[in-house]
Amino acid sequence: MEKEKLLKDVQEYLRQNRGEISSVTDEERRETGERGLSVLMSLASKNSADGTYEKLRAFSEESEAQHNKLVEFCYEKTRESSFLANMAGPLGMNAESSILDGFIYKAFPDEARQISVKDTDRLLKGAMEYVGKHMKDPKPCDVIVEIMESHNLKASDVYGRAQLSRQAFSKIIAANSKVTPKKTTLWCIIMGLKCDIMEADRILNSGGYIRCSEQDRVLEYFIDNDVYDLVTANFILDGMGLPLLTTESVEKGGKFGN
Repeated sequence: MEKEKLLKDVQEYLRQNRGEISSVTDEERRETGERGLSVLMSLASKNSADGTYEKLRAFSEESEAQHNKLVEFCYEKTRESSFLANMAGPLGMNAESSILDGFIYKAFPDEARQISVKDTDRLLKGAMEYVGKHMKDPKPCDVIVEIMESHNLKASDVYGRAQLSRQAFSKIIAANSKVTPKKTTLWCIIMGLKCDIMEADRILNSGGYIRCSEQDRVLEYFIDNDVYDLVTANFILDGMGLPLLTTESVEKGGKFGN
């Protein structure tokens, strides 16, 4: 398939599915979620005497993937207008503006920005239920190796197509590895494995990510149409002004990216 024709096909696909694409970028989503997590931890430390703070902190610090999942949980909570309404009123803000701004208080605690005990308890209970549900989720290394074996692929088959070094890929898939690649790196591995969309979601979810951005929709189109070449993928992404698929080197300490 010629790249120019593929670019037009992808653009048409996005036009038809525009309503399914979030206007929030991955970076904005993460920034809002991180702000929400700092508020969640503040609430837990000030309002919980049952060890909730310690449990949430332990979950977040266990691995980058678990931290990402808690950030995603907090991001989704910022979108609950019923929860934010109690905070918005004292500041003269409406719920919609506070949703766009994420959690509205940046200097917690402040008397005008307190939320009710009922809302605090509901948020902390929800966070603990979420942690319990995801405590034993498979790590990226487990999911990647499982899919690799189901496809009868060797490591060299995957890291070459994913444009990863052998050393970097080995660190990612090592047994009990706590390395959590960035989302774009996981997409490169997904392409290298030639995953279907369900397998792609399993790998992304294991790292605490979901498909939500315009870049994700383009890559979804590639999978649906058996396009797994990274050079072609980056050509299309660049032509649409979207971030390219790139991999990072594993730094000392086993953490991927910056």
